[in-house]
Amino acid sequence: MRIHWPFLRIIGLTGGVGTGKTTVSAIFRDSFGVRVISADAISRHVMRPGRPAYRHILKHFGEEYTLPSGHLDRRKLAKLIQTDREAHAKLQQCTNVYILLSICNQILYHFFHGARYVVLDAPLLLETRLRLLINPVIVVWAPPDVQVRRLVERDGSQITDDQARKRVESQLHIDMKTNLADYVIRNDVDSVENAHQEVHRILTEITKSSRRAGHSVLGALILNGALALFFVLAMVGSGWAMRGILFTVWALVMLMLWM
Repeated sequence: MRIHWPFLRIIGLTGGVGTGKTTVSAIFRDSFGVRVISADAISRHVMRPGRPAYRHILKHFGEEYTLPSGHLDRRKLAKLIQTDREAHAKLQQCTNVYILLSICNQILYHFFHGARYVVLDAPLLLETRLRLLINPVIVVWAPPDVQVRRLVERDGSQITDDQARKRVESQLHIDMKTNLADYVIRNDVDSVENAHQEVHRILTEITKSSRRAGHSVLGALILNGALALFFVLAMVGSGWAMRGILFTVWALVMLMLWM
């Protein structure tokens, strides 16, 4: 396999429930060909029956949080952690390590396949130290009343207005997220065309800034330094055992940032 050697820039994409983040993520992927890593999709994967995270969740929460099919009842878990901070923290302890390892794996995959940009789509991006590797951060914004309306429209009979409002309120307030953002996409109107124009504008600016100044110092040193070490040693190492060891070292670097 031919190895490319660009700097890999990880673009953070986040926003509250009902802001339209999924739509923006799809625009990056489908309209502009940017590789997207979905933390939500990874979370669903690591919580599937038989996975280590699944077993940890059953151990802490019990089988009452499973469906007849054996899969986790994610809606029931979501309702619990909205009002119980201890349960929320416990669920994160059960899943965060496995989610992060999968994110590392996908970052490396895209890096070795020549990607210059990767979008990390993560609802809790700004609530964790993972943000230290992200430059820039894009927040998709919508007012809380629009978030509630979209959530009810999406989930239909599965959720009431009051439940939707509590779910929105349980997350970091969207205005606090925008204060930490490098770019904000206002998505208070249901217009895909508007979101498309905003993504195009932001990508153009990111490309120009990359040519002028490269990456943020912290992100570049940690991410590209670790990837460079991994690449060099993996090429001189003997087989997959060495590569596995090196991947573990890289994963530990990421874990230290996460914790």
